[in-house]
Amino acid sequence: MSADRADRAALKEFRPQRTVPAVIVAVLLVALGAVVAAEVISWLFGRPVGWLPAANMLDWAAATPWQSPVVLVGAIVVTLIGLALLVFALVPGRPRLVPLHTSDPQLVIGVRPQSFSSALAHAAGEVPGVRSAEAALRGRTVAVTATTSGWNDAATGAQVREAVLTRMEGLAPVQRYQVSVRLKERA
Repeated sequence: MSADRADRAALKEFRPQRTVPAVIVAVLLVALGAVVAAEVISWLFGRPVGWLPAANMLDWAAATPWQSPVVLVGAIVVTLIGLALLVFALVPGRPRLVPLHTSDPQLVIGVRPQSFSSALAHAAGEVPGVRSAEAALRGRTVAVTATTSGWNDAATGAQVREAVLTRMEGLAPVQRYQVSVRLKERA
């Protein structure tokens, strides 16, 4: 397997699934469908179950024209809910793991984003002149905020960036991440 194919497979494997929301929506839709089916079938046999006010709904539907604002607003709301569910299902969520290369090309491991960020923050905190550092993943960017003692900030910023890039190279993430460094001065 080529390295590119292996990387794509690793990213696909570590892509977050929307299983729980999909199951919840499916269960709700099946329950709603079962209630409506029970009502319709019971009405057809002349013994309505009575879970839904079917007589009132039928009277309202017979008396309401399609151009009614209530019908149009209801249709728009249902359409927007459906589109939101589609977008929610198609757009991947936040990854639960950051895939990393190993010395074995057939093996890819994953670490939690917090652990990955913590390792990069630790590397930034080891730079001379940096009192503390924090790192956070924001999409494909690692945002590093380093608190310095105020001396030689331009060189310190470059050193922090280099330290984070070196640590990231050692961790070998499958995806490339940009590094953004912000320095705060503390007296």
